[in-house]
Amino acid sequence: MREYIFVFNLDAIVQDKSGEKNCGILEFINDNAQRCYFKRDCIDKNREKTVVAIGNSESDIAMMEKADIRIGYGGIKEVMPEILSTVDYAIYEEKKLVEFLERLLQEEKMTLSRTVIISCAGMGNRLGLGTTKALLEVDGKTLIVRHLEQLQEEKDVRIVVGYQASSMIEAVLKCRSDVTFVFNHEYQNTGTGASVALAAKYANEYVLSLDGDLIVHPEDMKKILACQGEFVGGVVTESDDPWMLQTYIQEGTEYVRAFEKNNGNYEWNGVAQVKSERLRDGSGHVFQLIEPHLPIPFMLLRTREIDTQNDYEVAQKWVKNGFC
Repeated sequence: MREYIFVFNLDAIVQDKSGEKNCGILEFINDNAQRCYFKRDCIDKNREKTVVAIGNSESDIAMMEKADIRIGYGGIKEVMPEILSTVDYAIYEEKKLVEFLERLLQEEKMTLSRTVIISCAGMGNRLGLGTTKALLEVDGKTLIVRHLEQLQEEKDVRIVVGYQASSMIEAVLKCRSDVTFVFNHEYQNTGTGASVALAAKYANEYVLSLDGDLIVHPEDMKKILACQGEFVGGVVTESDDPWMLQTYIQEGTEYVRAFEKNNGNYEWNGVAQVKSERLRDGSGHVFQLIEPHLPIPFMLLRTREIDTQNDYEVAQKWVKNGFC
């Protein structure tokens, strides 16, 4: 069983931007006083425990390097770029930070069983526009904003960042501040599977995985969010370079039995909801994390994925035509 200790940069947590005390964090510290510290030298004395470091400045780098879980907190002051290059997570709201720390201790009975992970760490090389694809605009809105607007009622949303991380964080915070940013520092050498595995740590019972380069029909997103179990999503083939899903029907339910490059009933669109314990180790594609656990129920969805310039043009026409 893990035993956590929490090491804080006191300047990063005590007062919020209005000058008021961060009561939620102070209450957490008071309730867990034997686990909470304010000096990094305590880390060496507690190496048998899992160390969680919370800070925001260049002076916290040494503390972060010794910690097992590194959180940049920007609820009071800006998280400095030097810290963003070393942390695992960046959180910008006090309530979200407290929720995250309480989840580590497993002291909070979660009312929701789902964590939503949006993978946005990649460079989008095939598209060739020099920007991470989640920041592409379609009909006046970026892809990431479209996701966030559809996920307003979801309480645990995690966005995996890597390439152009600062730009992604800035864009997201303009829309919603109660998200958790998960850093894939190895984004140049790993696939979306690694991003999802990183974000699935300390997640709720189920993970809903979405790609940042995807547009989901609004009605189908409602269907996704209403689902209470596992599923793998697919679409009638639309993109230029698809992975396919092989499916079969048993007792009236359609199941995914395999992923194939060239042969299948539907195109894999990167949408899946599975138990988080199935996703905590991997570095390739998301489907490679899911594959050992097939069969899983299939869900037909209307989506558009953007990998190439042609995909981008098709997606823009689809949205402008009312998702038709």
